[in-house]
Amino acid sequence: MSEPTESTEATEATTTDCHACEGTGDFTCDTCDGAGERKCEACKGKGACNHCNHQCEECAGEGSDPCDMCAGDGEWPCEECDGTGQL
Repeated sequence: MSEPTESTEATEATTTDCHACEGTGDFTCDTCDGAGERKCEACKGKGACNHCNHQCEECAGEGSDPCDMCAGDGEWPCEECDGTGQL
């Protein structure tokens, strides 16, 4: 292997892990704890109305809704490193 020259040393970038996200590139959503969904507040996660067995109109009977904070992804990219995990 050849010795590095002055020109190749200048072009090689030194990267370090992002301190904000610890090198992962993203953060787990605090609102849904990474699940990407939250229990429906209208039916308390049952999928049906409390006073009858009709399907909950808020969550369409699913019992959960996509998380508003992370848009259902469960995480979001780190703004410090633009989601790369490196600085």
